[in-house]
Amino acid sequence: MWLNEGLASFKSGKKLSLSDDDKGKLLNVFNYFDKSDRDVYFIGQFWVECLLKKFGNKKFLTLINSFNYGFTTKDFDKNLYKIYGFKFNKKEFSKFIK
Repeated sequence: MWLNEGLASFKSGKKLSLSDDDKGKLLNVFNYFDKSDRDVYFIGQFWVECLLKKFGNKKFLTLINSFNYGFTTKDFDKNLYKIYGFKFNKKEFSKFIK
C-alpha cells in the first residue's frame, strides 16, 4: 500500500514537506503493507522519493517489476534485499532518515 500510494503522491508533483511530528512517523512504513490511512501518502512518498534519489530509477523499476499479484511482506523483503542490498526493517530504514 505504501509503495503504491507513495508513488502516486510522488508522481503528482506535490513537494513533500514534513513536520517534526511527520518525521517521527516515517518508520511506521512497516504498518502500511496492506492497510491505509491518511499518513500512508506522506510516508509512502518519502520512501519512494528516498529510493529513487539514492538508488535511481533502474533499481526502483526492477523492484516494481519483481512482484506478482498477491505478494507478501516476506516476498517484498526478499526482493528489496536482492535489488537494494538491505532488508525491510526499522534498523535498515532508520539509516535513511536525517
